[in-house]
Amino acid sequence: MSKTKQSKGQRRKILLNFLGGLLLVLSVVLVIVFVFSRDAEVMKWYATYQTTLEDIESRIMSIDDVALLIAVILLIYLIKSVIPIMPISALCFLVGAVMPLYAAVSVNMLGLTIMLTVKFFWGRKLGGGSVHKLLKKNESILTFIERDGNVNPWILFVSRLVPSFPVNSISQLYGAMGFDYPSFLIVSLGGFMPKLVSYTLVGRNIFDPLSSKFLTPLIIIFAASGISILTINVIITKLGENKQ
Repeated sequence: MSKTKQSKGQRRKILLNFLGGLLLVLSVVLVIVFVFSRDAEVMKWYATYQTTLEDIESRIMSIDDVALLIAVILLIYLIKSVIPIMPISALCFLVGAVMPLYAAVSVNMLGLTIMLTVKFFWGRKLGGGSVHKLLKKNESILTFIERDGNVNPWILFVSRLVPSFPVNSISQLYGAMGFDYPSFLIVSLGGFMPKLVSYTLVGRNIFDPLSSKFLTPLIIIFAASGISILTINVIITKLGENKQ
């Protein structure tokens, strides 16, 4: 292996370790925030703001035209399959804030399905784009994704678990590589479900930011994301070592 490849691999390893460690640290910080927020003085201070937050929540929840609201949300998901107008996490927060939990999760799931489907068939029709070209230059990662000549579904599942992973790019890649659509959709939704529910829960309880219902999903998101990134880093490193 050339020194250039070793240098790139080392930078990638350091960066992923940093990101994974940072997310784990953030989860610990939120645990500390939750513990200290139970203090009587903190709760007394917090109570002075809760009336205002509850008033804002009631105004938002009183939106009458639910059908129009759902149509707009699904349109945003459709646009997002082509133009990255806002992160999925922010969109899930928004839907969770303006709709009851059961409805918010269903709408977010439907919207995500639309986005995944559009990008998958985009890849099937137009190819994998820059991500596919990049993977062809990195044999260790490409071998990891193409298991025994077939596309590895576990990589798809893990990629959906990690926040900020390029959802559209992965969907386009798997479409271009000829992965079975029903399997793609089931694996993608299964991997994304913990994040989707957690994001929606955060949005649903955004008007009570010191509650366990708000902080616990965030703690889970950060901890699971950190562990996923560190695991992926270890696997990629091992694959790179086996290639030497």
